[in-house]
Amino acid sequence: MADTSATSPGTMTNVVVAESFFLWNNVNNAKLSDNVYVTGANGFSPLYDKLVSLILADGSFGSENKKTGIEWVSTTDTYFSYGGSSDAWGETLTGVDINDSDFGVVLQVDQGGGAYSDYLQASNFGFSVPATATIDGILVEIERHYTGLRPKIPNVDHIRITVSYTEAAASPSVFNNFGLSSLRLQM
Repeated sequence: MADTSATSPGTMTNVVVAESFFLWNNVNNAKLSDNVYVTGANGFSPLYDKLVSLILADGSFGSENKKTGIEWVSTTDTYFSYGGSSDAWGETLTGVDINDSDFGVVLQVDQGGGAYSDYLQASNFGFSVPATATIDGILVEIERHYTGLRPKIPNVDHIRITVSYTEAAASPSVFNNFGLSSLRLQM
């Protein structure tokens, strides 16, 4: 099994959700881990993941929501992990799917009392997974924390994805079909 190593997005977007409570400000700040943040508006307490989902090559959401149900309690930057090296998020993907510029992840935050955020979408990771590879797992890591007491303000410093995959087995050569390991030409 191989992996892409942790890879940062090339494109960050605030995707407006009807009746959301707040949008994400300065979305490009999630491209690097540099203590410069994507911020949400003042909200209620506590903060939770409402949605953590893959965005597939066709722009649709993946079949699994990896929200943790765990309150955001960290006031310092911490990477939170979703999925893993053997978790394909309920999808059957190939390298072609992963390499697509639309492939990525979306985060939505629940701020309690029916208040939730727009989608913070990360895409265009520039992966170069072999086209016929089998995708074994996808690890999404979101570096995040909150500021303030009440209301709490969600902050995202960085989003990254690591894709684990198995390359397709090479086709045997014609010579190997005859039990020959090599062919020598004699003159």
